[in-house]
Amino acid sequence: MLPLSTQQIVAVWERGQAASNPDLGLLLLSAAFPRIPVKDLLSLTLGQRDACLLRLRELTIGPELNCLTECPGCRAHVEVEARCSDITFSDLKTPVVMSHQLNQDGFHLEFRPVIMRDLLAIRGFPEVGGARETLLRRTITTASHDGQPVDISEIPPALIGKLGDILGEQDLQSEVRFRLTCPECGHSWASLFDVVSFFWKEITVRAQRFLSEVQQLARAYTWSESEILAMSTARRRFYLDAIS
Repeated sequence: MLPLSTQQIVAVWERGQAASNPDLGLLLLSAAFPRIPVKDLLSLTLGQRDACLLRLRELTIGPELNCLTECPGCRAHVEVEARCSDITFSDLKTPVVMSHQLNQDGFHLEFRPVIMRDLLAIRGFPEVGGARETLLRRTITTASHDGQPVDISEIPPALIGKLGDILGEQDLQSEVRFRLTCPECGHSWASLFDVVSFFWKEITVRAQRFLSEVQQLARAYTWSESEILAMSTARRRFYLDAIS
């Protein structure tokens, strides 16, 4: 995996306008792994996807993560500082079990982890309930009670919750949470970290800054956008300082 170049950052940002969160994750991974077919990327589990995105973010921007979240108790802003390595628990070389079983109270379930293709399948759902049911129908491959097949809707919520716990334990990278305490009110909670949204915000800031620099340098020197974006950061900064 190589870091995203200036040209790639701008191109990915342009393609990602109005895209859904799952599509953004796929766009970033496609840029990071141009030789891997999209169908193979879509087979990655959420943990594998997020581990790759953390590594790409580290190579492209750096290892330090500076996040800002809101305390659910008093609504104060809380800063979170970490390193990518602190929340990276796996990579593409880490084996992932793709088939699991759960037997409880007469129920027998066979299921697999959520993969990227599943997320794309629910991106247009207007409500959480429909999306959740679709995910269950895609990931639970066998469901029976006392040896008789049952519909997904007949599985008790507690059993569905246990299924989720098993998948979370097997694919740790799929759900990363920061345990935080508000310095203002003392409230403690676990804040979910969404690497796709976080990384995309950083990509957006950088792409817009690069295009602003293109505008300035093109006006001053009549260079083309491709010529300017192909420059190193140091060289581009030199010319910007010269015209400021």
